Amino acid sequence: MDDATIFYAVLSPESTKKAEAWSDNRIIPISVLGEATNNSYISKPGELHGNDNQSDLPRLFQYVGTANSKLQGENDVLIPMVDLLQTANERQQAKISVFRTENVRQKAQINKLRTEIVRQQAQNAKLPGQITELRTGNERLQAQNSELVMENEQQKVQNIELQGHNTELRTANERQQARNHKLEGENSESRKANKRLHAQKIKLQGQNTELRTANKRQQAQISKLQKEISDSRLKFQQFQEQMQEQVQQQIQQLLDIS
Repeated sequence: MDDATIFYAVLSPESTKKAEAWSDNRIIPISVLGEATNNSYISKPGELHGNDNQSDLPRLFQYVGTANSKLQGENDVLIPMVDLLQTANERQQAKISVFRTENVRQKAQINKLRTEIVRQQAQNAKLPGQITELRTGNERLQAQNSELVMENEQQKVQNIELQGHNTELRTANERQQARNHKLEGENSESRKANKRLHAQKIKLQGQNTELRTANKRQQAQISKLQKEISDSRLKFQQFQEQMQEQVQQQIQQLLDIS
């Protein structure tokens, strides 16, 4: 074996600085330390003295083989570590791919949210006009409500007038009935007068019947008007509640949107 290929540890003072550049108790190539001299020392497995280098070559070979085995053992440890690092690297690359996919999804969601914000802003820009329309509609409903209230008051006045007419008819009927009783009591007149009175009585009774029929018609008409007034009040109340509820719902929807 050529001396230049021998690796050995040097403890001689001349090569201390060169050996420190590597590490203590490491195998150091002769190219680093320079040519071997008679003053070179070998820490393991023994020392060299004088020119007796050839006598120590087997021990040098044994030492170099031991060092080689040591390096091979270190390689056996390092190779699984490299495999583990490669596996960890592949796992990290997979995570990076997942993160990139998630990043793309997040960007798409952000763009979607931006589009929704633009749409919401456009819708919010329409709200003042819609609120104005609702206020106008509410004012219109209030005006209609006022008109219905006035019509209801007029209906009440007409009802009172009909009740007054009914009272007058009753009074007239009572007067007629009193007159009939008075005519029936006049039996001292002659039969002719009695016949006339009887005929007049029949006539008056017919008029009384007509008055009673008219009175019943008036009563029926009053009842019908009272029912119509009651129905009108109920319908108006239901209409007012329905419109108020619709206005409240529309205002609430606009508030929820804003």
